Amino acid sequence: MKKLIIILILLSCIKGFSQWTQISMPTNETLIDISFKNESSGFCIAENGLILRTQDGGNIWDIIQNNPSITYTNIIYYDDKLVAFGTENGNYYYYYSLDQGITWNSQISSAVPNVLGLLNNELYYQNFLSSSTLYRFNNNQPEIVATDVGIFGVNDVTNEMVYINNDFNTIYKSDDFGANWEELNNYPSGFGQNQSTNSSIKTINSTVVARYTYPDFLTYSIDDGNNWTEIEDNVTIGIYYFTNNGKAYGTNPSTKSIYVNTELTIWTEQSSLSETAEDIYFYNENLGFVIGMNGMLYRTENGGGLGMQENDTLKKKLKSIPYQPKTNYK
Repeated sequence: MKKLIIILILLSCIKGFSQWTQISMPTNETLIDISFKNESSGFCIAENGLILRTQDGGNIWDIIQNNPSITYTNIIYYDDKLVAFGTENGNYYYYYSLDQGITWNSQISSAVPNVLGLLNNELYYQNFLSSSTLYRFNNNQPEIVATDVGIFGVNDVTNEMVYINNDFNTIYKSDDFGANWEELNNYPSGFGQNQSTNSSIKTINSTVVARYTYPDFLTYSIDDGNNWTEIEDNVTIGIYYFTNNGKAYGTNPSTKSIYVNTELTIWTEQSSLSETAEDIYFYNENLGFVIGMNGMLYRTENGGGLGMQENDTLKKKLKSIPYQPKTNYK
C-alpha cells in the first residue's frame, strides 16, 4: 500500500515538473514584449498599438489600450511607473503611465531601445539609432554609460554589468553601475562580430556566460574570463534568457519548442509551442512567459520544471517499481 501511495504521489508531481500552459489571449496580433510589476500585475505589448494587462499573474489578460497609430517596441515596469517606447507619426516616443496603464504621458525621444536591462531600479539600453552606445535613462533623458558596445547584460541581483565591445574581441565588467569598467584578460576564441545575431552575455559573480550564433555555441568562464569553455548547441536557439541561478532558456523557431539548459552542457526540450516565439521573460526564478505570433502566450509558475526528456526518464523509473498489493490491512 505504501508503494502505491508513493507512486501516485510521484505521478502527480510529474504533471507539475514540466509545466508550460498556453493562455487564451484577447488578440491574434503578435505579442512583442512583456514586463511585470509584481507576481500579480503584468503588461504586454502587441502589434497595432495594443497594450494588455493581467492582474492575476498572467492567467487572464485584458486590452487596456488600442491605438493603431503607435508601433510599440518595448515595455517595462520600473521606478513605480510603466514605461513604453515606440514610434508615432514618424517620431520616436517615450510613453509612461503612473496609474498602471490607464492614462499615459508621452514625449519625443531620441532613443528607441533594442535591448533593455534593469539595474538598481534604473533602466539601461542600447539605441536603435546608435546601437554601439549603452545608455542609462536618467530623469526621462538618456545618459551615456559606455560607448563601443556590441551587446550587454545586467544582473540586478549581484549589481553587475558586462558588455562585449563593438569589434567583438574584448569583454568589460562593472560592479559600480558603469562608473568604472574592468577589461577581462581573455576572450572566447570562437565569438566574432558576424556571430552576434540573437547573441547574449550575462555575468553572475565570477561566472561569465555568452552565446553566439552561426554556428550556435555557448561559451562560459568560471574565473572572470581567464579561461573559457565552449559547448556546441544542439538546437538553434532564437531567443535567449539567463536566470540568476545560471539556468538558461531558449526557443527553436523551426521546431517551435522551449528548451532549458541547467548546467551549461545540454539543451533539454521542456515544451512544444503553437507558434514561433518572440520573447522569453521571467519575473523571478519560477514565474515565466513565452510570447509570440498570433497572440501566443505560454506561462509557467515553476520555471518550466523538468525537461521533456527528464520527465520521460522519471516515468520509466516509476514504471519499473513493482507493485505488490496487500490483502490484510491493520
